[in-house]
This record gives sequence, structure tokens and C-alpha cells, in this order.
Amino acid sequence: MVVKLTKGGKPVYVAWYDYFLDPAYTPGMRKRVALTGLTAPRVIMTEAVPAFATGAEVASYGTAFRQRALGVTRGRVAVELGRNPVYIQTP
Repeated sequence: MVVKLTKGGKPVYVAWYDYFLDPAYTPGMRKRVALTGLTAPRVIMTEAVPAFATGAEVASYGTAFRQRALGVTRGRVAVELGRNPVYIQTP
């Protein structure tokens, strides 16, 4: 599922895979979704869940969340979703 929100006049997409509703889901499985109509040359995808087992392990929230830059081609970007929700926005 993908939901488009707006922050500071710019679009922010929140995307997640309802893996728990997918009868074919197996651990590690990923779901591909595409965002279209984008005007920026790239987007930043940030996982919404820190890359730690517990919050006590987080030393800096500025670096706790995995991020990836993704190139946009002809207004489109493909994103692979795992168990963690992600935020997708322009830099």
C-alpha cells in the first residue's frame, strides 16, 4: 500500500507491504511497487523502523534509520518493500 502525504508543500509517500495478509508470504519475501508522476531526478527512501533490535541500542536517531537514494526514470521509481514501512521523498 502507498499513501501520498504533503510536508512543506512537497509530496511524501508512505509505503508498506501487508505481508501478514499475504497467504503466499514467506520470511524475507519482498513486494515491488512503483511510484509514478515524479518530477525529481531522485528520491530518498527511509525505513520507518530503526535498524536495531531495541531502542536502547540507538546512539543517534539521525543515523538509526536506513536510507537509500533511488534514481527516477521518466517520472517513475520502483521500490521493493519488506516488513518495514518506508518513507519516500525528494531530497
